[in-house]
Amino acid sequence: MDRQQQFANKLKTAGERFSSPRLAIFVGLGRKGPISIPQFVAEMQKSAIDPATTYRNIKLFRQLNIIRDIGTGGKRMIELSDDYDSHHHHFWCRECGAVIDFDNPEIEALLTRMAQGLEVQIMSHHLELSGRCAKCRD
Repeated sequence: MDRQQQFANKLKTAGERFSSPRLAIFVGLGRKGPISIPQFVAEMQKSAIDPATTYRNIKLFRQLNIIRDIGTGGKRMIELSDDYDSHHHHFWCRECGAVIDFDNPEIEALLTRMAQGLEVQIMSHHLELSGRCAKCRD
């Protein structure tokens, strides 16, 4: 099932209406990666989505676990949850503010082994690294 169909099913299951503005907001989030709410609202406004509509839907999407809040570089940002995007972590450049998504199977395997050793079940995790990106290092 593609993620737009998954999104439509999630809304339907929750008793919420599937609409063009909601789909545009969902698609917009899928293209942006981590983004601040004010920045995302401004992007949606360029696409003729009213700010109040965007804010209302961000709240709904958060409640339905369609998006997740992340703190990257000391900023509060949003992105699609792992249900709609592949699981990943973030690197934040302290100089230019760039956010780079990354995934590492070795980290995931280490966390699985750690959980087994602790006899716990990890439901979710978030890893943020910070430093200088390749562009700023040069």
